[in-house]
Amino acid sequence: MRFFICHNFNALALLSFMIVASSVQASDTGYQRLFTLYSKSKSANWKPSESFPVRIPDSHEIWKKQKRFVRRWKKDRRILVSVEEAKFEKKKRLDMKGLGMVRAPQSIVYAVASDFSKMKDLSDYILESRYQQEKGLLYLHTKAFGYHAHMLFQVKAVETDQEKQIRWRIVQGTFTGMTGTIQIESLAKAIGSTSAREASQSLVSLYAQHDYENLGIPDFFVRFGLEVILEKVSSTIRRVVEEKSSVGS
Repeated sequence: MRFFICHNFNALALLSFMIVASSVQASDTGYQRLFTLYSKSKSANWKPSESFPVRIPDSHEIWKKQKRFVRRWKKDRRILVSVEEAKFEKKKRLDMKGLGMVRAPQSIVYAVASDFSKMKDLSDYILESRYQQEKGLLYLHTKAFGYHAHMLFQVKAVETDQEKQIRWRIVQGTFTGMTGTIQIESLAKAIGSTSAREASQSLVSLYAQHDYENLGIPDFFVRFGLEVILEKVSSTIRRVVEEKSSVGS
């Protein structure tokens, strides 16, 4: 297990994975080709709410409560990221977890994170986005460090009295098969605080998992590169979310 502490985080950690993908694989595959492949695959029969990892790992509870971790993500506004790579049978499994604070209310963070039709507005790294609401499909064309990636996601926004989550799965393109959950909580509720200030801020947890035989990227990138890209993209988008919150307040 590798444990990284980066300096920034945002509500839309999903986009960080999109940029990670774009930095490691160039592709000419566009929306129409991915959608055609999707339409012919078994994925076309899945419902958006099925087969998503909806349980945030227990490690997030440790990060929320232990003082040494709380100081890092709360006072220093850092992101906590854990990347684990394990082998099982003939495949490998990549587990990615993250936790961070956003200075915006839970409702605003969730509203921005679940507005899939406006993903392109959130970052210059996103060159094109298309959203089919009736099918729960989100297409993204991203570019970073000279590389392009094209991905088709199933996405599902889930809102109950207890939780607000964004659940997603890549069904075609780079990192096909990766699934993830973003959970958005009131900071005060998450840490058991009665502070009005903390009630107006959010705590965002991320969990993603990918089973694969060949990831298609160098081992050194898995070991050292993911946290760098997560930090850069997270910083940009968190700033957008907090600016939206400031304008609306």
